[in-house]
Amino acid sequence: MSNGEGFINRKIVYSTYNKNMEVREMGNIPVFTSIEEEAEFWDTHDTEEFAYEFEPVEVKFARPLKHKWILTIELDEETLNQVKKLAEGVGKEPDVLIRTWILEHLKR
Repeated sequence: MSNGEGFINRKIVYSTYNKNMEVREMGNIPVFTSIEEEAEFWDTHDTEEFAYEFEPVEVKFARPLKHKWILTIELDEETLNQVKKLAEGVGKEPDVLIRTWILEHLKR
């Protein structure tokens, strides 16, 4: 081992240095019983400690993302509240409802 870099074998776990150049033992990612437990764990641990457990994966997207622009619009509070109420009535977020309106209008 050079420069404090740890070498990992599935059966043997070597120590490595953390950012403060202190030797630490590498561990296994525990099995969590809740999201809260996992969040608490990762709040106090660095993924670098478990790098040997990660495996590369191939990611495929169902379709290419077509979003090219984000448009910001200004609305007065009353108008925004009306849009929010209408969106809630159809089970959508206000931005999704407005986008739907624009696309429907352009199809006419």
